[in-house]
Amino acid sequence: MNIVVLFIAVGLCQAVAQTTRKPGLNDLPDDVSLLDLNTTHIDYFLADQPDVELFTECFLDLKSCTSKPARSLIKEILKLGYQGHCSKCNAVEQEHMHAIVYHFIKEYSTKYSSYWRRVLPRLGYLLYESD
Repeated sequence: MNIVVLFIAVGLCQAVAQTTRKPGLNDLPDDVSLLDLNTTHIDYFLADQPDVELFTECFLDLKSCTSKPARSLIKEILKLGYQGHCSKCNAVEQEHMHAIVYHFIKEYSTKYSSYWRRVLPRLGYLLYESD
């Protein structure tokens, strides 16, 4: 009887662990847009070192990137204009885009400063603030 209870307890723990796993970069749709994300998505992504390494490597060599969600996000980031301007966004979408990009940059540059320094030359145009 005790062994049965033990197996049930182990099974329940595994089920809970699987359902509470935070979604990672490759759990996103292949054609994900920055507009589909919120700060929680960013936080989940940045909590996973392998995802951050993959994203950074994809950013540095997009042609060799094997992650479709990473490719989609990076292509969209690279299309952003000066200070993160989205030419196809309405005012509400632009505000959301600024919030997502700001949150990503703030967290990425703080938690993964060595990776940030590697991609910074490609993102400098997003950071300039006008007077």
